[in-house]
Order: sequence, then C-alpha cells, then structure tokens
Amino acid sequence: VFANAGAALPDLLRMHVLLGVPPPGVASIGLQILHVSSRYFDYAWPGADQIPKLVLQETNSGTVAGSSGEDGLLTLPWPCAELCRGGARTAVDVQTSSAVLGRCCVALDDSAAA
Repeated sequence: VFANAGAALPDLLRMHVLLGVPPPGVASIGLQILHVSSRYFDYAWPGADQIPKLVLQETNSGTVAGSSGEDGLLTLPWPCAELCRGGARTAVDVQTSSAVLGRCCVALDDSAAA
C-alpha cells in the first residue's frame, strides 16, 4: 500500500493549486479547466468533446461552494468562506457525468509575493 502511495506522490504534487489572494475590491474569482490529463483521459479546452465539471468543496464538512457551468468555468464569490476559513481543507473535484476524474487540493497563499 505504501509503495503504491509513494509511486503516485509525484502526480499528486502536480495536482495541487495555490491561489494568490485577490486585491481589494474583487467580488468574485473564476477557475477554468484548460487541460486535464492522466493515463486514462485527456481533455484540452477549448475543443474537447466533453468538458469536465469542477466542483469546489470543503472536504472536512462536505460543503459544496460551487460547481462549473457548461463552459467549465467555476465562479466563486470573494471572499469564499470555503477557501478563507482557517483550517479549511478545500478541494476541486474534476468530474464527468459518469465519474470523478480526480481531485485537486486548493489553498490560499496570503504572502505578500503571491
């Protein structure tokens, strides 16, 4: 089990998303799929036959903050409680109508250089 987890670690590290804090006055933020691939699938936007859906949720509580529309754009109000709450574990699930393709952990980088 640990050998399999260790072998998957490089792929998991590439899947994480670190967001900079938007400047004052921003009312919403958007996330959109540009390219999603693995050994089982490959979706590039625009031009993909099927655009996977993005679903942002706080994994401790299962609270869903939002999901993307037909265009693959996930728009969230800012500030977004699921991203800003201390200790929150936020993830974006990438899914099709038939399966969850993957999960990306999402965090805020509130450093001045972000």
